[in-house]
Amino acid sequence: MLERTSVTTGSLTYQTLGENIHFVRFEEASRQTVITLINLLERLYAQSGASDDLYLLVDSSAVSLPMTTAIREGIDLEKRHPNHPTVHVALLQRHPLAKMLDTMLRPLRFKNHIRLFDATEREQAIDWLIAKQNKPSETWAIG
Repeated sequence: MLERTSVTTGSLTYQTLGENIHFVRFEEASRQTVITLINLLERLYAQSGASDDLYLLVDSSAVSLPMTTAIREGIDLEKRHPNHPTVHVALLQRHPLAKMLDTMLRPLRFKNHIRLFDATEREQAIDWLIAKQNKPSETWAIG
């Protein structure tokens, strides 16, 4: 069980919410914010174990991360932790094309689950994360 935590650095705010949801809000658009996020994810991976899913509510409605750095660091994180827990991310943002992007990106997500929500849809994002926690694991029958 992860302990309840609340931390604010210059680049992001992190806190644990009820229902095993980890909340991250980006405070500045910088490479350091990406590095801080990657370090946080590595810590969460280590604390949860490969069999436990992680549930993140990420607020990027005021600040967007540098895309190139975020993608590069994300790929490196995947390479370092190929057996990390499944991560469910509800991403709050204000981009006008977000709903279209969300629909287009869904088929490309394999291990991790990311869904985009408008910044005004915080409660719906939390409800989605809770529903993901309550969904029974899929099983496959052979025969």
